[in-house]
Amino acid sequence: MVKAFVFDLDGTIVDTEKAIFQAYKEALKLYDFELTQDVWAQYVGGVGTPTFVCEHVENVTGKKVDLEKTIAYGETVLRELIKKEQPLPGVIELLEEAKCEGIKIALATNSNKKWATTHLTNLHLLDYFDELLTVDQVLRPKPHPEIYVKAVHSLGVAPIEAIAFEDSMIGSKAAVAAGLHTVAIPSTLMKQENFAHTHLQLPSLANTDVKQLTNLFQTAKHKRKIS
Repeated sequence: MVKAFVFDLDGTIVDTEKAIFQAYKEALKLYDFELTQDVWAQYVGGVGTPTFVCEHVENVTGKKVDLEKTIAYGETVLRELIKKEQPLPGVIELLEEAKCEGIKIALATNSNKKWATTHLTNLHLLDYFDELLTVDQVLRPKPHPEIYVKAVHSLGVAPIEAIAFEDSMIGSKAAVAAGLHTVAIPSTLMKQENFAHTHLQLPSLANTDVKQLTNLFQTAKHKRKIS
């Protein structure tokens, strides 16, 4: 029986990934480097993405990148872009229906607690969550399964009793490794990735019916995939 939902944040609840990419694309123009989605996508969902991308730029251009200056510039651009973001299609409806059905809800994100609580508060979503698990609370971030193991434990359910919602390869692999039913909703930057390791793939959460979703995983004996 499905008793809990565990959501990733960036790219799953709100499309911050696109805004972050645009912000650092602008910042790296300082080094005459045109950041492309395929480069950025290699690190989406992980920790330290700006650092890894700056190292990539150094290797490609031979120029020394001022990491502190680049991050500061990127964050300045990001603050303006992020103000325009709204919850992705179907997110509010799914959270609302899950609450009505008595399903417990947790967040499991590689972002820090300040980032997570700020965005959930601004989007008026914070009260839907019974537990918030952030990168500050684990020793090993995604793709390690630790954060998902802690999330289900905090909700008092077994992994097999929970469904994870993820947009990235890094996050979905963590959820699968932790033993959760895993639904992939590839974000803008992940559309070309292969999510065959997940249990279900959806184009978005729009029109997702909680009862149908939970019934699917309660009765499924084989992996099902919807694209």
